[in-house]
Amino acid sequence: MSLAELRPLSLGELLDRSFTYYRKYFWVLVGIMAIPQLFAVALSVFFQALQAPMSSPPATPAHEPEAAAMVGYIFGAFVGVFGVVILYMLVYSVALGATTLAVSEIHLAQSTSVRSAYRKMKGKVWRLVDLIFSILIRAGACFLVVLIAMGVLGGIAGQAGQGLGMILGILGVLAAFVLSLVGAVLVILRYGVSIPALVLERISARDALKRSVKLTKGFLGRVFLIGLMMTIVSWVVASIFQGPFLVAVLVLAMKHTQPPLWLNTLSAVAGGVGGALSGPLLMIPLALLYYDLRVRKEGFDLEVMMAGLDPGSASALLEPRAPADSTRPLEQVSVPRVVIFSLLTLGLYVPFWYLRRRAAI
Repeated sequence: MSLAELRPLSLGELLDRSFTYYRKYFWVLVGIMAIPQLFAVALSVFFQALQAPMSSPPATPAHEPEAAAMVGYIFGAFVGVFGVVILYMLVYSVALGATTLAVSEIHLAQSTSVRSAYRKMKGKVWRLVDLIFSILIRAGACFLVVLIAMGVLGGIAGQAGQGLGMILGILGVLAAFVLSLVGAVLVILRYGVSIPALVLERISARDALKRSVKLTKGFLGRVFLIGLMMTIVSWVVASIFQGPFLVAVLVLAMKHTQPPLWLNTLSAVAGGVGGALSGPLLMIPLALLYYDLRVRKEGFDLEVMMAGLDPGSASALLEPRAPADSTRPLEQVSVPRVVIFSLLTLGLYVPFWYLRRRAAI
């Protein structure tokens, strides 16, 4: 890539370059996203194998399970599923960061590989998980507001009975839902380039959120179109692979027949393949958008030129300067956020918070 290519890109050019990188570096980008999908497929097959004996009717009559045993089973299943979800999010977050690093190296004319992309994620994993949890909490807060509003409006409609009061209550619930959806989308759009900012500039999760808000200001429409188009393409790719198996499972369910283990296994594998193929499609244009916004707002291309660097070494401009002393300051933290994260993760966030700040502590 020449220095001339570090320039503002139109939406069409950005998407065209995204698909070009995807096609040219297919095995690297898909290989990065294949790792979390392998993890997901293995867990899915494992849980299906455990459920298979339970779904078959017993050969002899059995006593009804005791209430305490049933409660213990449900609680254990909940804890197990919750732990698996947290672990999968951790692996998937690392894959998103590794994809961003690989796209950055490709865009700056550097060599890359699956191994090098994951290796460069060292020291960024916990900050990236913190960032993704922060975005999910902020987006989910919009729906928490709508649940409260729906409860209040539903109570008002119930008190009003039939007639105008009922109609106004239903309209209010619909309006609250639409507003919450719009608010969640705006939150996600404002933080659209927070992952590239965090992994490329090596800043904290809080600073990455602020950085993304600054860069995306005035370009939320572009972020929305990129997200919409790539989400549709990803759904189409995933549906091509997993759709036939889902139809087969649906047909068997309509016949009140339990899908066999081999069909569920093939469905999980097909879903993993589709997920690996579609996984990089959103992060590629977001990483390119990060560079595009830096060129437009901060003159990143001029920084490279004035520093006398070729694009292959332009990534040096992304690295923050080391502080004069070796003392690492203790990062400010929101106490309500720590409490909320601790409750949502059943206390797992507390050791995570400590490990991220152990050097300063």
